[in-house]
Amino acid sequence: MFLKCLGYQGGGLLLPIYNNGSFTMTGNCSFTDCNSTLLGGGCVIGASIANYDIQLLGSMHFDGCNSLKSGGGLYIQSKYAGQITINEMSFSNCNSTQYGGGFYFDLIYGVQITIIGKVTFDNCNCLEGYGGGQFVYVYGSDSKINITGEL
Repeated sequence: MFLKCLGYQGGGLLLPIYNNGSFTMTGNCSFTDCNSTLLGGGCVIGASIANYDIQLLGSMHFDGCNSLKSGGGLYIQSKYAGQITINEMSFSNCNSTQYGGGFYFDLIYGVQITIIGKVTFDNCNCLEGYGGGQFVYVYGSDSKINITGEL
């Protein structure tokens, strides 16, 4: 549990993935009243090298998280081919200034993201830009978002 955390990127957690790395979360994780002065008020996940595997199979909850730029609750960025799987996420009262009050996904060149569970947004806002709940940027014909759950 991350409570009232503050950071430049990822108010509660900054998780960079390198060199064919993998990350699996199967339990519950909550971010409450966390803030960042740049990206990801609650959490930032960044994959910097191809062939990564990020499995968010538990449940993640973001409540009252804020970012001065993008991704009030969560910011995920990858510019290389890899897999991201998301099970359950909830965003309540999260805010950003530019993009994605709840979350911001920046997916470029072969990223495969799959949402298998339920993702909910309640009272999330983007104050000056786009995407009160979510902002998803997908670039490249190989990048794909598959939603088999509920959004």
